[in-house]
Amino acid sequence: MNKLFKVPPVIGIEGFEYHGCHSYSEYNYLQNTYLSCIKRRHFEIALNLTSKYFYKANVIDFGCGDGIFLPSLSKYFCSVLGIEKNKIFCSIAQKLVEELDLKNVKVISNDDLTIQEIKKKLIGEETYEIVFLLEVMEHIGTTFHTMYEDKITFLKDIFSLMNNKGIIVISVPKMVGLSFLVQHLALTLLSKNRSDYTLKELIECSFFKNTSNVEKYWVPDFTHKGFNHEKFERCMGNYFEIKRKTADAFQVLYVIGEKRDD
Repeated sequence: MNKLFKVPPVIGIEGFEYHGCHSYSEYNYLQNTYLSCIKRRHFEIALNLTSKYFYKANVIDFGCGDGIFLPSLSKYFCSVLGIEKNKIFCSIAQKLVEELDLKNVKVISNDDLTIQEIKKKLIGEETYEIVFLLEVMEHIGTTFHTMYEDKITFLKDIFSLMNNKGIIVISVPKMVGLSFLVQHLALTLLSKNRSDYTLKELIECSFFKNTSNVEKYWVPDFTHKGFNHEKFERCMGNYFEIKRKTADAFQVLYVIGEKRDD
C-alpha cells in the first residue's frame, strides 16, 4: 500500500540551525534513522483518519512548525492554511511552500494574534472543515495549575475557526504507561531525552499512570514532562465528542467534534 505522507525535502534558512540540523523537521523527522521514521508516523495516521475528506475539504495545520505536513495536505485537500507561532519556523515553512510551488497553501504567523483575531483575518476567505493539531496540545496552557482547563478553552476557540460540522485531529505523545517507559528508556540510550525523571517518578508515571508529582515541572512550549495524555483524554471527553481514537507505539490520535444535543 502506498504511503499517504509525502516526505518533503530539507529546507533551511541562512544562519539558523536546530541541534546541528538545518531545521526542526530535519532533526525530528527527516533523518535516515528508525527514530525519525517512528516520529513521523502520526502524519500518516492523521491522513488515514481524514481520507474520506480528500479533495473535498479546506484544512488548517495549526502549529505547522516549519512546514513538514504542508506538502501532504496540499496534495489531498483543496485549500491549506498553515499557522505557526515561531517566526523562524514560519519563514522556513514559507520557503518550502515557494520552492515546491504549493499554490493552494498559505502560511501565517500567530505570534501576536489571538484565535479571535485569526478568525477575523479569515472572514471572507475559505471556510475550513478540519484543523490538525499534531504534537501541539501537550504545549498549550499558561501554568501547570490550569494545564487541562486551558487546553479545553483552546479547543473551544479552535472550533470557532471552522464551519459547524468541523472536526479537529489531535496527536499527543504517550506520557504515562509502559509505552512511555519504553520510549523514555530508548531516548535515554540514544542521548535524545531532554526530560529527567527520578526512579520514583518514572515508576509512578509508567506503572501507576500517576503524574501528580511531576505536573509542577510542566512548562508551556518547553517540556512534555508533567503532561498526562490519559488525563487530557478524560477532560476532552467531558466537553467534546471523541469520534475516533487510534494509537501507535508512542502517540495517540483523536478525531473530535463538538457535542450536539441533536
